[in-house]
Amino acid sequence: MDDIIVLEKNLPWRVEMAIQRLAKDLKVLPMFKGESDDTIKRLKLQIIQDILRPLKHPEFLKDLIINCYVIAQHVKTIQEEDIEKVIIEAFPLEALLPTSNFIFAELNRLKEISAADPENPFVKRRFAGVKRILKWVASRVLVTDIHGAQRFLEALYEQEVLTFEELPPDVQSLVNTARMAKDVAAHIRHYGERLLRPASPGDAAVLLKCFRRVIPVFLEKAQVQNALWIARAVKTAAAKGTLVWTAAAPGQDPLIFLFDGRADELRVAFERSEEGPRRMVEELLNLIGPLSVEALWRVVCDSQLRPARKAAMAVLSGKGTLARERAIAVLEDPTQKWYLTRNALILLRDVAEGAADIARVRPLAGHVHPRVRNEALNTLIALKAPEAEALCVKALDDPDEKMRWRAANALAELSPLSAETMERLLTRLHTEPPTDKAQAERHLRRTAQLIQALGGMKSFREPERVEAAILEIGEKTAGRRKSFFERLRKSEGPDDSVLLGAVISALGSIGTQRAQEFLTRTGEGKTAHAPAARKALDLLQARLATG
Repeated sequence: MDDIIVLEKNLPWRVEMAIQRLAKDLKVLPMFKGESDDTIKRLKLQIIQDILRPLKHPEFLKDLIINCYVIAQHVKTIQEEDIEKVIIEAFPLEALLPTSNFIFAELNRLKEISAADPENPFVKRRFAGVKRILKWVASRVLVTDIHGAQRFLEALYEQEVLTFEELPPDVQSLVNTARMAKDVAAHIRHYGERLLRPASPGDAAVLLKCFRRVIPVFLEKAQVQNALWIARAVKTAAAKGTLVWTAAAPGQDPLIFLFDGRADELRVAFERSEEGPRRMVEELLNLIGPLSVEALWRVVCDSQLRPARKAAMAVLSGKGTLARERAIAVLEDPTQKWYLTRNALILLRDVAEGAADIARVRPLAGHVHPRVRNEALNTLIALKAPEAEALCVKALDDPDEKMRWRAANALAELSPLSAETMERLLTRLHTEPPTDKAQAERHLRRTAQLIQALGGMKSFREPERVEAAILEIGEKTAGRRKSFFERLRKSEGPDDSVLLGAVISALGSIGTQRAQEFLTRTGEGKTAHAPAARKALDLLQARLATG
């Protein structure tokens, strides 16, 4: 019972156990007073690392670190600051910044409480402790290469945890940039007037460098209207001839100078914008020309938001030659991931330029990934490739089920088909199934797909031959031994049923008077296909009645 200490309320049980264990283990350290400081430090780190290991969630780690003062109250030989410091040193690097985000949230919560009760001693002590902990974190971040450390240190400055002088030079630069962005946003019309009426030949160059520096801040903080206003002002000044400046590259477009290298910021701005703000981002992208394609392409390929991807593809489709060049670059690179190739095929359908682009797409119809083969077929059909029919017929035997369905549907879209293609399809219909059971089932499924495709065609050559072939398959599938309906009820497998369903549907769509007898007999029974047969018969008769 002597080891049990009183803890803050509402702590997770894992954190309570860690604090209890840490207090107990640290009490034994005085037994090692004869050891060197380095040895004691290693013991502390080992103890704390063992305790931290089960606390994998950053919020648990936050609860532990901000309650270290409880341990110090019960372990008289160790100061609160020492415990905090050694715990921060033992933190796994990948958890350091995520845990700090929760500590920031605690800091903001304490600020809100303090505003309502500024003299509360508990809040004052807690607030000072949290700020001190963040300083320990900053000390470790400064000597460690951690992704996101600059923004973390900048946030510490904004929260008044660190002074400007305590920041490293690169973070000081970020802070100064944020100050500049705030000033530009507050006096943006004044900056625009200076751009249109520069006080000296070098004034425009200074302004452009300033704009180039603050635009990433506007994009990051969702202040797209400021970035758009700057782009409009620069375009107007360039058109009026008042924009006299010297860029790194002579003759460089000033808008390219401003937004070059900002594809990621533009992508994020486009991705997270709602419909209204997104129109502003689209206008901004239209102003910066070639650079917009890179940003939009990254949205299409990287965004997890389907509406954003769809909107980006719509904008890209209107970019013409610029978008086409991007699509071609991807298609001609065999190292590209399959989904990038698929996206490029989708884009090329809207911006392609004739036979040359058809030739680029043709080899991808044999791509190893079925999604790429599918889009290659879609693209070749959209571009009216002369071999589209032959590719669809070939794809009827594709190993991928979805690809086969797409090929069958594509044949219906391409109708009326050539005489050669129709002959190949009819030959397939008359082919007997193999003797092997698995192969026979596969043959029946693919025949059903083909019959459905034929039923979806608006027109085709030799309709009588097509109807006769489908009727023959229907009669064979239903059978004539004993009673027609008895045989139908004793279907030998699910694929027979699928095939018969395809026959009934197709005859309802393209059949003539010849098909009425079959549909009538099928509809009179009490089989699972009877309702579909009656519906198909009604459709056929209505079609014949209207000519």
